[in-house]
Amino acid sequence: MVMADESAGREAVEFGISLGSNVDPRLEHMIWARARIALIEGVSLEASSQVFETLPQHVAPEHEHLLFLNAVVIVRTSLRMECLLWKLQEIERQRGRLPAWERGFNEPRTIDLDILYAGSLRMNETYLTIPHPRMGDREFLLRPLAELRPEFTPPGWFESVGKRYQRFAGKQGVELYEHQKEWLGS
Repeated sequence: MVMADESAGREAVEFGISLGSNVDPRLEHMIWARARIALIEGVSLEASSQVFETLPQHVAPEHEHLLFLNAVVIVRTSLRMECLLWKLQEIERQRGRLPAWERGFNEPRTIDLDILYAGSLRMNETYLTIPHPRMGDREFLLRPLAELRPEFTPPGWFESVGKRYQRFAGKQGVELYEHQKEWLGS
């Protein structure tokens, strides 16, 4: 599906990628996934937000007790969006996450990786929409992204990530995770 020379001659683009987990050991899953992202050929890990603990949203009642950990990483790559998506999905599968067609809606997840934005690029396909269509109304995505790129205005937005985050700050149960040392030291 992916050609070996996906990035040949392409200009590098900055991508924002969210990481989330609500299956223990949550932080271990996230550290592992971030390390695997950094190992993708042609991808440079530029920055990592702190980790935030988040109340679950839109989950079945039996999963409401499973708090999420969330973070955002910034990478730079010349890989096409579809290629990067495929590589992120492979990382999810390696950690035990089933493909979308094999799992229930908002099931607990060992790791969830989403492309939030790709520089100033836009995409609207059945398998991928960039910028992420719900990024602007989810504090668990906005808060870590605002920590890294507060002045960034995604394509189609009329305000920066930092300004958008200010409207959601403290309203959706997103708190700084108290055990940052392992994340920051890895």
